[in-house]
Amino acid sequence: MSLAYPIGRCPDLSGIQFSDRVTYIERLLAVPQNMAMLVQNLNDDELEWIYRPDGWNIREVVHHCVDSHMNGLIRLKLALSEDNPTIRPYMEDRVAKLHDYTTTPIDESLEMLDLIHRKWARLFGFMTEEQYLRTYFHPEDNRAYTMLESLGNYVWHGEHHLAHVQQAIAHQGQF
Repeated sequence: MSLAYPIGRCPDLSGIQFSDRVTYIERLLAVPQNMAMLVQNLNDDELEWIYRPDGWNIREVVHHCVDSHMNGLIRLKLALSEDNPTIRPYMEDRVAKLHDYTTTPIDESLEMLDLIHRKWARLFGFMTEEQYLRTYFHPEDNRAYTMLESLGNYVWHGEHHLAHVQQAIAHQGQF
């Protein structure tokens, strides 16, 4: 098992079918609840546990999920309202160094994560098959992604970071 990728790298999502969306939406909705359950009894010192050497601590992982998934919701809306828009990547490592990552209470980010996922799932739930085939262009990857792939990617991303938190707790941040 890789400490950086405890559930493996993101799989090839090009084979996701429209019929798979319900399962993916359910998994998307489960991420915030699972995250909240994992961290609910952790104190401030335990939230500082890292999931691997030179990795983020639990607090940073939670805040990162909010930022990333907020971007994911906006990217979906762009793809639904524009023709193959080019999305804007952001420097995740630099964002993680901003003041809000150390001062925002974890409960606020958990609440935001839940609200973002509920709104996201509602939108995904009402999309047509044609809308799921709409795309956005990711300049870092130099390719377009369908909204089916995007849904699968963000489900993987949430589960990937859930595994990081589990790893940090299991090792009590000691590597």
